[in-house]
Amino acid sequence: MKQALIVTLVCVNVALLAAMMLVVSAPPAQAQGFGGIDYIMVPGRVQTNTSAVYILDVSKQQLTAIYVDKTAKAITAIGSRLIRTDFRESR
Repeated sequence: MKQALIVTLVCVNVALLAAMMLVVSAPPAQAQGFGGIDYIMVPGRVQTNTSAVYILDVSKQQLTAIYVDKTAKAITAIGSRLIRTDFRESR
């Protein structure tokens, strides 16, 4: 009886250890893994009555500003620039 209880407890411990190893070795979850989509969009104003959207392409390090031209009913680019040169260290 006592030996059967010890064998059962050892088997339970081995099973728990195996389950813990599976949980610990699982790869970490990644939120919104879209691979290659590195854009940040921020709304803002360019003039008193004009709203714009600033789009930062992180992979290209490029900032673009656009706005909706209500008279032409079109999206118009205000400008674009490479920001990697803005953040370089002075030498």
